[in-house]
Amino acid sequence: MRTYQEVRTIVDRYLTNSSMTLHEAKLLFRHATGFNLNQVDFCMADPNHLDQFLDLLKRRAEGEPVQYLLGKWPFLDFEVTVDSRALIPRPETELVAQIAGERLKTKLSAMAVDLCAGSGVIAFAVERIAHPTEVHAVEIMHDACSLMEENRNNLHSEIIIHEMDAVDYLVALPDHAVDAFISNPPYVSIRDYMSNYDELRFEPKSAFVADNDGLSFYEAFSPLCFRKLKKGGFVLFEIGDDQSEAVKEILTRDGYSEISFFLDDQGFERIISGYRY
Repeated sequence: MRTYQEVRTIVDRYLTNSSMTLHEAKLLFRHATGFNLNQVDFCMADPNHLDQFLDLLKRRAEGEPVQYLLGKWPFLDFEVTVDSRALIPRPETELVAQIAGERLKTKLSAMAVDLCAGSGVIAFAVERIAHPTEVHAVEIMHDACSLMEENRNNLHSEIIIHEMDAVDYLVALPDHAVDAFISNPPYVSIRDYMSNYDELRFEPKSAFVADNDGLSFYEAFSPLCFRKLKKGGFVLFEIGDDQSEAVKEILTRDGYSEISFFLDDQGFERIISGYRY
């Protein structure tokens, strides 16, 4: 059986030679063994579980996201299953969900649609914050939909899942029927994706990459959403940190009012909103 010092030496080597953090190593140790990574608890860990920990450590050092290795990840006040069928939930997406939920919870009855819903985190959060809003989640990828269904069951959620192309869904909606369209669509250009391939390669490429320098989904969604929104309804889109002006031009062209931005924790304009009046 390995000693605590031997394991810590291995951990420190990975920390030095990879982007892994000590916090992540501690999360993986607790996940594998049920104990904290310290000398007192170490002696209680099952040797087989130590081997599992070292395997997880190696995979994380090779770039696999800690969220996928743990299989669960918190999003606002709840936890979801996460794996390579959908993107990892990120802080800026939490902000999207919070803003949408806070706006909708003042309405007695509302309909919200999450386009390109992935694992469903935005839809679940809006449902929880703005109950009894009727929340629809649209996702074309079957694997992502199956993950979303698992999360819906685990959370005892009532969101309505549509496994279909988002544009087809929008076209089929009656005009002036929806209070809010929310989306974290693919918005990464193929150039930027390849530049960050090592960081992103474990997540589904189709959830990242969009044509026309990452703008194609906004160009497709914006005019359709405007037609389908009720008077006073809004769109709320996550955007790339260099896309604010380009997406603002799209929303302005299509007739939205009160266009505004929200900053992420690094000060970048990562969320855009516009209203239909």
